[in-house]
Amino acid sequence: MDNATIALSFSRLSDYEQCPLKFKQKYIEKSYPDDSNNPAFAKGNAIHKQLEDYVVYLSSTDKDNKPSMTTVTQAVTPMIDKLYTASNGNIFPEKQIAVDQNWEACTWFDPPHVVKYRAIIDCLVFLNDEELLIIDWKSGKVREYEDGPTTQLKLTAVILFSLYPKIETITSSYMFVEHKKTVSVKFSRDQLEDMRAAFDDAHKTVNLATDFPHKKNRYCNWCLSTDCPIKG
Repeated sequence: MDNATIALSFSRLSDYEQCPLKFKQKYIEKSYPDDSNNPAFAKGNAIHKQLEDYVVYLSSTDKDNKPSMTTVTQAVTPMIDKLYTASNGNIFPEKQIAVDQNWEACTWFDPPHVVKYRAIIDCLVFLNDEELLIIDWKSGKVREYEDGPTTQLKLTAVILFSLYPKIETITSSYMFVEHKKTVSVKFSRDQLEDMRAAFDDAHKTVNLATDFPHKKNRYCNWCLSTDCPIKG
């Protein structure tokens, strides 16, 4: 890596934790095959776009152009309507957030040596001056929250606590749109120091890495690597 700093997101960190070789191929060598045409990705992207358009529509003065939605996404709109009312319109779709090496605000497009972590929040709701709600729209089968030191919901909570010092509690949720099922976990500011330390350690581990071995994991069957010893 030549001691270069790599900005991380949950997906990047997750790739490294699953298989360092896959991480190297995707983000350093840029040799990993493009999988953006995956049907599951396409379905998930369509769901995200429809729900993003609906949240934007709620704040728009043009009420004659309601976005097109499927039966699946239409079923979620009553919940979004309630959140819009409860938050007095302080609801934001596809919110891009980033922090620098000191966990202070920076821009999404700052260079990698500046940015420590980036995240995109599918739906961010300011319920009041001290409480936030995060929603991550999910397609596919329902899965329970798997706790761990570097989960997706923890990362977004750590970044938001860092950016908004008055926020005391954050409820983070996976919303499985096709099943109308929500899995939530609540974080408080007194957890911030320990949670942040875990992501500090993870960032350091990735950026100091010089060896990227393959690692067998539960996603190996879906990996597109062409030169992995396990796949070979």
